[in-house]
Amino acid sequence: MASNVQRLAAAAALVVATVVVLGGGAAHAASGPKFVGGQEVAPYVGSFAGGLSYNGTKTLAVWTQPRKPGALVRGRLLAPDTTSQGDAFSISSSAFSHPLGPKVAWNGSSWLVVWWLDDGSSGYGPVVGQRVSGDGQRVGDTFTIASGAEADPAVAAGANGDFYVTWTDHVTVQGITYGDIYGRRVTSAGTPVGSAGTRLSIDPASASTNDEGSHVAWNGSSYLVVWDASGFGTGMGRYARTAASQRAANGSLLHSGLLSPVGIGVNFPVVASDGHDFLVASADHSETGTDIFGIRVTNAFAKTRFPIHQGTGFRGDVAIGFNGVYLVAWADALGSNRLSAARVKSDDTVLDDHAVPLDDADEHHVGPVLAPGGAKASTFSLIYTDEPSASPTGVGAIGVQWSPK
Repeated sequence: MASNVQRLAAAAALVVATVVVLGGGAAHAASGPKFVGGQEVAPYVGSFAGGLSYNGTKTLAVWTQPRKPGALVRGRLLAPDTTSQGDAFSISSSAFSHPLGPKVAWNGSSWLVVWWLDDGSSGYGPVVGQRVSGDGQRVGDTFTIASGAEADPAVAAGANGDFYVTWTDHVTVQGITYGDIYGRRVTSAGTPVGSAGTRLSIDPASASTNDEGSHVAWNGSSYLVVWDASGFGTGMGRYARTAASQRAANGSLLHSGLLSPVGIGVNFPVVASDGHDFLVASADHSETGTDIFGIRVTNAFAKTRFPIHQGTGFRGDVAIGFNGVYLVAWADALGSNRLSAARVKSDDTVLDDHAVPLDDADEHHVGPVLAPGGAKASTFSLIYTDEPSASPTGVGAIGVQWSPK
């Protein structure tokens, strides 16, 4: 990663010269980001970035790392500038041979890491969780959150130290497998609430629609869960539209409905909160490529949709975080992916009308994950999967810091 960090420093100089801040006149040096830290987090052995969560002093990065046989969920503590605070450690035990897609959230006293277990045939399996202390120690045993043909869990911390975990449940109807979104509350002690999860998908259970890729955030009073929802076999497939359900701390349903207009192709939405409203970001397909759009959602479910970045070409792998402002990041250009980003204020003002490059054009980075990068506003930590052309994948990290605007 040493060479990546050097290239990031060069990219930073370019950003300062090219970024224009909306509403602020011409760009100046203080408006551009600087890159801090930056390192290889996981080795180039086929590791894939998973989740990232900041606890007020340090960040826990989690990922999957292959081993023979099977794989492990691994973790590493990072300082706010994304430099390491220790060696990598195992979060899953060797008893689980096929863990996939770890995500993580901090509740004020411990992290909850969730992932699903590939059964080796269908690609689906139980969703499990493991608590991790602030100093990187496993707390208690790994426990089951959902049994069955599950995948793609997400997690957010809410009131009283509780967590809310969402996932995709798969059912097969007449030989075709469809997905439904479920959610379940987990206490601060790592105990799932109730006997099973609650179905969140807004279509009838008998409908042949495919819901997947849930993401969840907490705003201080309720959760907002977003996901892809599509009719199986429609023109845009799973990107046909986005659905959402908002849930209170006790699990009661407050509101459900569509976020994006029907017919807009949406690529796996993500959500964060400023402590009051939510911002949902996604890559929306257009005639000329893929545009990055935001939707601000209030507690009353009022929605405001606006563009964050538009242009020709493909964009995907959207990530979002909030630290005084929202930072929305994505992977640009299919086949030669680089990471770009833009800041968005809580009033929907987009502060960067040109995409801010977060790496060099010759990089191939995908799967970004964002978290606050320290107490100072407008600082973020980011991990990503590095896909060099001649090597297995690895996981890298960078820290990005702007002057508050």
